[in-house]
Amino acid sequence: MHTDLVIMLVDNDETDNLITSKLIEHSKLCHQIVQFTSGRMALQFLETNAGNPDKLPDLIFLDLNMPVMNGSAFLQELEALGNRLTKNPKVVVLSSADLSQNSSNYIDSKRVIKFLTKPLNPMALSEILKKNTVDSLKVA
Repeated sequence: MHTDLVIMLVDNDETDNLITSKLIEHSKLCHQIVQFTSGRMALQFLETNAGNPDKLPDLIFLDLNMPVMNGSAFLQELEALGNRLTKNPKVVVLSSADLSQNSSNYIDSKRVIKFLTKPLNPMALSEILKKNTVDSLKVA
């Protein structure tokens, strides 16, 4: 299945980004993957491209434990961008952290659709696709 989804990876670990991107590429889920090793750089990209829906992600895979700006801070800043973005990206938290202890801190964000433990695996990716079709990820 090839779609026109744009996916963003935000993880300070380049190896984790590589593993996740290869799995997504193999699934033919999207036509573009943008990767960032810092939440600040990812937010700058979103701000720069706020009016360009072709460049904005439909889905963001976000690590929680990152230096300088952690996943929680990233989500707060993403919410602050509000309606300036021409897309409303959904977020999948993808972390090595024990999500049973951390997920309650992130549940307030309506953007978060799933909490997963690294590494992303084909079964989890398939589940995300089943529950979140291309149309449901897109802004009307």
